[in-house]
Amino acid sequence: MKKTTKGALAAGTAAFMMLGGAGTFAIWTDDATADAGVIESGSMSIAPVIDEATGSACSSWTHQNGRAAAAEPPLAVSRVVPGDVIEKTCSFTVRAEGENLEAVLTTPASLGFTPSKTDGTVVPESAAISLPITATYELDEGAVQTVTQDDDGEVLVATITASFPLGTSVLNGNNTQNLLADLDALTVQLDQVRQTP
Repeated sequence: MKKTTKGALAAGTAAFMMLGGAGTFAIWTDDATADAGVIESGSMSIAPVIDEATGSACSSWTHQNGRAAAAEPPLAVSRVVPGDVIEKTCSFTVRAEGENLEAVLTTPASLGFTPSKTDGTVVPESAAISLPITATYELDEGAVQTVTQDDDGEVLVATITASFPLGTSVLNGNNTQNLLADLDALTVQLDQVRQTP
């Protein structure tokens, strides 16, 4: 092979390797598209069921032991004393749409209130307390802790139980006498949890 030919091949090979180090050469390629379709997300909500007669989604507070006399307005329950347990029920419509939707029901562990004194005296700081509360939930099929798409449109009944506290090391029980407590709103919450496949 002539020296000029060898030189040209060597130069071509070197140029190819240099270009290859800087990137890749385009080879044949092609693509195509296909219709990906339409997807739709579900939804989840909870809304109070308002009783037309009372204008509320909840019943009145009653003493758990059933011995309470009817309360006089504006009181929601007859006068309580330390250790009393009171309860009420609230109704909500559940909306749950989604094939794999599951949501857990929760209620805060305490219920705050704005205190005042029925005798006009100043409310002691230690009387500004909250009431410990617990909740249970029922649908048509019985007690539940979670809801799914199967429960869509059903009425959920939450039973809220509150305890009027006894005196403690940080709460002078005497300061809760003649106390008028304007209770905060009750909250029942739905939180989605991802189902395990």
